[in-house]
Parts: sequence; structure tokens; C-alpha cells
Amino acid sequence: MKEASEKDSKLLTRNFTAVGFLVVQAVSDVPQERTTTWFQRSENMLKPAIRYKDIILKKFSELIYTEEYYFYAGWPYELQLPEIGTEECRWQWAIIDASKESEEDSVIGYFAYRLDPLSDRISQFGLYSFDPGNIIVGRDVFEKMEELVEDHHSIEWRMIAGNPVKRSYDRFCNKHNGNISVLHDITKDRKGNYIDEYIYEIVKP
Repeated sequence: MKEASEKDSKLLTRNFTAVGFLVVQAVSDVPQERTTTWFQRSENMLKPAIRYKDIILKKFSELIYTEEYYFYAGWPYELQLPEIGTEECRWQWAIIDASKESEEDSVIGYFAYRLDPLSDRISQFGLYSFDPGNIIVGRDVFEKMEELVEDHHSIEWRMIAGNPVKRSYDRFCNKHNGNISVLHDITKDRKGNYIDEYIYEIVKP
């Protein structure tokens, strides 16, 4: 995979950020006017997750009781691993870093979503980064999201409140004239604190 330029790399936050149902490298500091060009320069490295099923499930199983997995699941008592296979209208990807030496190390993330063919709507996103600080995760995911916005009538994704990546999602949604809604006190964290949830929606006119 082509490496991002040094300048582009510095524009990416290096934190491992949990985003409720999504755990991803934030792309929060990419200037709005440069985003499209930056995506067009990248070489997508999403591969069918079923090809790497055992590796992905092994990595998830090592994290299932962590705070990060709570943000991925969106509920503190969701302790099931994702079901990886072939299913109608559901796409599941392994995010690959081809520069890694071993196949196991090369699997740096998991990304999934579902298509409703009747409404042409993409939803039920799932995303996890296994490699904190690797900018390829954010790059490939946002590139795919640009593709989904272009190819489908609408997309919807959700985020647990309190995560730094919110600025990235706000910017992406606003870029495409989308809507942002808030569900207040929708769930609790493991300490019993109520947490809001954000719903992002982009619909073609």
C-alpha cells in the first residue's frame, strides 16, 4: 500500500479512539478542502474478512472485556464476538497493512456494514482498529465511506458520546449536507454513567 506523505500523516490524530459502534483512527485534522484529493491518492486495502476470519476473531477475543470493546459494541454487557461469514446484503472487511511481515500482523482492523436493497440504505456499521496509531485504518475507512455516499441513496452510522473522533464525523457529515441527531441517556457505561448516542445520516437529495 502507498504510504501517506509526511504532511498528510501529521494531519491524522494518532490516538486510538473509540467511537461507539466504531473504533477508528480519527482523521479530524484533515482540512475540508483537501479531503477529496487525499482520498483519491490512497490505495484501498480492504479485503474480505472471511479470508482472515480466524485472525480477526482471535484479536477480538483478546479484547472482549476491555473498555475499547465496550465502545465497539455500544453496550457494556455485549460480550459476543462478531459473526464473520457470507451473508446477504452484509459486507465485512479486513483492513490490511501490506507492509507488515506476517499475515496475522497485517490484519490491523475490521470494518462491516449492511445494505437494505429496498431503500438503498447503508447502516449497521461495525469498525475496530487492532493497531493503535496506524493511519491506514482511518484512511481506508473514510475512503470507503466516501464511496458508499456516492453509490447509495443514504447511509447511517452511530457514535457513543464523549469521543474525540466526533469532530471528524461532524465534518464528514456536514460535507455531504447530512443530519446529526442525539439520543440522550440512551445507555450506561460500566461505571453506571448515562451516555448519549449520536446518529449520523446522509441522504441524497
